[in-house]
Amino acid sequence: MKAAFEAADADLLSLMVGPLYGNKPEIGVRELLQNSVDACRELQDFLQQRPEFPKPDWVDLNGDVTITLREEPEKKAGWFEIVDRGIGMTADVVRNYFLRAGASFRRSDAWRDLHETALGKARVMRSGRFGVGVLASFLLGDVVEVSTRHVEAAPDEGIAFKATVDAEEIELLRCTRLPHSSLSDGWLRVAHKDFSDIQCTYESVPRLTCNGIRVVEPRIRGPWQYYNEQTIEPLWQSQGQFLRLECPNLSVFDPDGHLPLLLQRDGLKTPRYPFHENITEEVTRDLIAFILVNAPQGPISEPLCVDAYGVWYTGFWTDPCRWLPFFCLANGSSFLDESHLGAIRDRALLLPSTKSMTTLLAGTEVNRPYNVLPFLVGEGTQEQRAWFRFALGRTFDTQFLPTHDFRPIGARMLIRKRKYLEFRQPGLIASFYWTSIKEQFANKDWVLLQSGKCPEVSSAVNFEALAKTDDEALDGLCEWYIADEPSARTTRLGKAWQELVGSPVIPFGMPDRKALFSSEFDRLHAYIEKHEAARQRLKSKTRPG
Repeated sequence: MKAAFEAADADLLSLMVGPLYGNKPEIGVRELLQNSVDACRELQDFLQQRPEFPKPDWVDLNGDVTITLREEPEKKAGWFEIVDRGIGMTADVVRNYFLRAGASFRRSDAWRDLHETALGKARVMRSGRFGVGVLASFLLGDVVEVSTRHVEAAPDEGIAFKATVDAEEIELLRCTRLPHSSLSDGWLRVAHKDFSDIQCTYESVPRLTCNGIRVVEPRIRGPWQYYNEQTIEPLWQSQGQFLRLECPNLSVFDPDGHLPLLLQRDGLKTPRYPFHENITEEVTRDLIAFILVNAPQGPISEPLCVDAYGVWYTGFWTDPCRWLPFFCLANGSSFLDESHLGAIRDRALLLPSTKSMTTLLAGTEVNRPYNVLPFLVGEGTQEQRAWFRFALGRTFDTQFLPTHDFRPIGARMLIRKRKYLEFRQPGLIASFYWTSIKEQFANKDWVLLQSGKCPEVSSAVNFEALAKTDDEALDGLCEWYIADEPSARTTRLGKAWQELVGSPVIPFGMPDRKALFSSEFDRLHAYIEKHEAARQRLKSKTRPG
């Protein structure tokens, strides 16, 4: 269906926008707001006069009218969005009134029939009167996008169009569902044919709300157990169960009763939502966008970049983790997923904590390998012993996954002499470990231990140079020698990453990152934009002064 902007009087259109309003954008805001408020009042009157009419399937908003400002910093542009729960427009109203300057539907016979009393008195208080409000939107921008559906129209009879003020022809398109209002920060929207809307977040809200009624209370204990013993399956977890992406908190709009609730409406009949895969797909895309935006922008040897290696996506269950989400490579970083470990070759430096990356270790004279995996080992004896068995003894430990897929042929560890002597006491480290461990070097403060085969290569870490310092942060520093490519597993994240991004290596520099993954940044634009804004807000909060 075709339409166009028209002036009810000659030359009115060309004079309408700037001169009429004085080129004041705030007047454009006022005019659009008045139109929306009038539409809401008209719907209220319509429903009061027709009590038998079914309740409209309103879009979910925080109020009857909402206004949202969205910025696009890279394009130096933005959007002004106004959404209302008003009476809506028919195609006839759009063509003959909305797009015709000076032609007000609220002065038409059709409007009077709907909203006036038998004595000719209006039941609706009107803000707009002259039929020029829509043109005021061009005080705010060059393009206007409209979607509307009259209250009496069928769900698939909505109207949508996009126009500029000088458009000679405007195409009115049918839309089956009007766009939802913009979500608050931290929320995602999931589409499913059986539900009118599904919204999810990892913010602190009830675990499940259905049609505005709280069903499952906020989590108060355990990784995914709740106060009423309701169990919700995680979206996915690694084969070793070391990395788990939890199911987010949900607000579900279910007009047809598809959600399998208990009779008491205080839980689900099953631990898995009927739209589990839909949520998983949406959250995984959001996770990948998060990684692309927040991956470190420099090697871990740069002090200003160290903290970025420990930034987790909020959906992960990280309580038992003793590893950080990113690891360092020669020309970038990568997310520490099992399927990404194949990017590591030859040697890897294992840091018991990011404090181990001292100024001395960052120097070139110690031959630090480019591949660096940071961990988060506590200072307690039990954790220190577990690290020793894992890093030097090369044994499986769920605390330090996902590196269990590595098959290092040898390892060397720098350890404080007093700790080494403590560990040699009976009962602390099993005796079979010591049969494969030997001292390679020692001085009054440090001992360098070796297990397995450690090739004599000039590129090996110069632990003797490090042992000249008294820096406690180097205690437990370990180098692994990797003979072959790790037997990386295919994970849910790895599969999605391969499909959406490709290379597991994320360049340090953001310009290089966006150039290499230009199509991926475009494809994930909405998610990327959200995480860039969140990153900028965090910077503003932490900026001194």
